[in-house]
Amino acid sequence: MDENKRFSEDLTVSFIIVNYRTPELVLQCIQSIRQYCHTLPHEIIVVDNHSQDHSIAALSSCTGIQLLQNDANIGFAGANNRGAAVAIGKYFYLLNSDTYLLDDAASVLVDYMEDEKHADVAICGTDLLDADGNKQASYGNFPSVSELLFQFGMGRVFRGYYATHLSQGVVCRFNISQAVDFVSGASMFVRAEIYRQLNGLDEDYFLYFEETDFAFRAQRLGWRTMLLPEVQVVHLEGGSQSAANYFIKLARFTKGKFLFFKKHKSQITIFFVRILLLLRLFLAGLRRWDKQYFRLMCRIAKA
Repeated sequence: MDENKRFSEDLTVSFIIVNYRTPELVLQCIQSIRQYCHTLPHEIIVVDNHSQDHSIAALSSCTGIQLLQNDANIGFAGANNRGAAVAIGKYFYLLNSDTYLLDDAASVLVDYMEDEKHADVAICGTDLLDADGNKQASYGNFPSVSELLFQFGMGRVFRGYYATHLSQGVVCRFNISQAVDFVSGASMFVRAEIYRQLNGLDEDYFLYFEETDFAFRAQRLGWRTMLLPEVQVVHLEGGSQSAANYFIKLARFTKGKFLFFKKHKSQITIFFVRILLLLRLFLAGLRRWDKQYFRLMCRIAKA
């Protein structure tokens, strides 16, 4: 990623949206940006992650956007990095394809970042709601051995503590801006210069933990991540999913978590984490009598 790339003096925010077979949702997200952010200098970049469906035809009909097409599905991190490589805004606003704005959220985030009191803030997140207005997880805690230990029953006993201080998915219950470990990648607002300084999202993560890793690396350089609860964005993730899709998600989530430990923690910590993850998968496989869990165990054991 080119660290010397100049920003446009006339353009404030680059919206970056990754599409994978959800063009209708992307168009809904774009419509909300145009509805509420028309006074804010911005550009909209959509990166199609090799959808191989009607996405390109549908998105090509949308004027005023920059549409990039990948020759393969390179994951969430890779697709966002490709969008960032051509973006010229002072700030990057990474939005999931299944989100939409309820107001001029970007202007609020820009004003917050432009305040000299927040000069040490690299990343901002927003409160996330479902379509019915119910709160969703909008931020989280960095992975830890304590979190893994709590998942063997203690999390149920100390449910409140686990949900707030250890979980990777936390619902916002505060009313004023607060520093957090990381914010959801579904709605992540970043200083472009910091994004480039950190070489963007780590593409070793295909899906899950990219934003966690990014915020962790930023924090090590002295940057803070803040969640602004007054800014709310709708995120349509959720609903029922097939058992196959559930396991694919579990496998990617587990591998992403283990990769985070491998990249940022000591060898002794990695050893204990591998044991704990294998034990959880073994017990889940016995409980459900599902061979897929044992196959995933083999992958983690070899990782």
